[in-house]
Amino acid sequence: MNSMKGLTKALKAVISLVVLVVVFFAGHYIGFNQGIKGYKGGILGNNENTYQAGWEAAKEKIKEHPIFNARVVNSLNGTVAEVNNNKIKINTNFISENPLDDPPPQERFIIVTENTVINEQKEKTEEQINEDIKEFETAREAFISLSVEEQQQAGPPVPPERITIRTISINEIQPNQLISVISVNNEDISFLKEFEASRIIITADR
Repeated sequence: MNSMKGLTKALKAVISLVVLVVVFFAGHYIGFNQGIKGYKGGILGNNENTYQAGWEAAKEKIKEHPIFNARVVNSLNGTVAEVNNNKIKINTNFISENPLDDPPPQERFIIVTENTVINEQKEKTEEQINEDIKEFETAREAFISLSVEEQQQAGPPVPPERITIRTISINEIQPNQLISVISVNNEDISFLKEFEASRIIITADR
């Protein structure tokens, strides 16, 4: 499985390199043609402008290829930098899958509304986990002793989780905590500097 993932990453890197080379030469070719057309029309265009126009035209053309139909990004991970009223400033390391895209903003502002759900996830201590396991074993033994009909009505006991989840307010969020943010209505937030969150998950302290 790991070898397949490595192969996929290597393939993406090769494709990105090939595309960048293609775009580079395509941009120069289109820019050169535009410069020639301008010259023939009696106007000697600025080389920098024509090459830039060619580069942009080539980028748009390459983006039409299926491999660059970018997926919708509706969640981001980062680190809390600051909390101010109903806004959370976070730092991210998000990188677009499309090598032709401009760099996305690494500093984002998350808007928290009355509809935003904020959860804090924390790992339990070993003592808590051991206590939960004991309770689960006791419940499982009690379940096994039931009749089939009683088991169907009661349902099997649920194994314990290694984390606790609780709902918190924005005032409880602290700088340097790790944060996951989900947008509203599956909005694509790839390049948004500021957006509203439907859910926020505080995972741990950095």
